[in-house]
Amino acid sequence: MSDISAASSNWFTSMFSSDTSPGDVVASSTMNVTKIVSIVVALFGGLTQALNLLPNVTLSSTQMVVIWLVVAALIAALGITDMVCRTYGAAHSASVTEHVFSAPLPVDVFLNGDVKAAQWIGWTDEPADALAHVRFIQDNEDSWVRLDDVRSHQ
Repeated sequence: MSDISAASSNWFTSMFSSDTSPGDVVASSTMNVTKIVSIVVALFGGLTQALNLLPNVTLSSTQMVVIWLVVAALIAALGITDMVCRTYGAAHSASVTEHVFSAPLPVDVFLNGDVKAAQWIGWTDEPADALAHVRFIQDNEDSWVRLDDVRSHQ
């Protein structure tokens, strides 16, 4: 039972958390604004409905429909904004994907005019910065080098 209550409290507290991680693209305060304003707008709609029950305040049914349509539109717009921010953040904070060979391949790495024997472990396929993950045989050290500097072992 404690696991369920801990999970629900973590969900609630994380929903309004102001904690940020070093790799966050969108500030958490931006995410909180969309949730808080949605709640305030819904409360405003409820308050106007409650005020309409008082004898001194009279709103026509058209006015009430307009108020609720505005409330629904604002909540929808803020929900869409929240989803767009989360999608943007997830897409831009993802780390580079490394493809790994099932077995290291023997290669020569050309660095500053020197040729070093290495094992090719994996690579990234980022178009702007394609890198190869190699392990140099001489010192058994892993390193990332440009993909253009790797040649098949002769």
